[in-house]
Amino acid sequence: MKISSSGETYMVSLENGETIKMETETVVKFHLKDEIAFTDEEWDEIMSHNSYVATRRRAFNILGYHAQSKRQLYLKLREKADKDTAKAVVEKMVELGLVNDNKLLKEKVRPLHSLFSRAA
Repeated sequence: MKISSSGETYMVSLENGETIKMETETVVKFHLKDEIAFTDEEWDEIMSHNSYVATRRRAFNILGYHAQSKRQLYLKLREKADKDTAKAVVEKMVELGLVNDNKLLKEKVRPLHSLFSRAA
């Protein structure tokens, strides 16, 4: 395994010639460095964590544009992540208060309410 920095991420070149984009958080958490070997179980854990971190970063980017419902965010995350990872990241965004379906619904209904209130 050979690791090289690429801005906010790292590129990990494997012995089989495959190159994987690795999040900085993953490199730090697992102390990844050149020529280190892992068991299959350890590698699966590393890749699972890396997928979660990349998906979480993508969720922050999506939510930076405008609010999303849980379902909207989940569907956008599923474009690049597996079901379990997308679900876990959406749950984290809800836990952090960044996704709130009730608040989003109120924000969407409020302009309609005032529009119809003036018409009456």
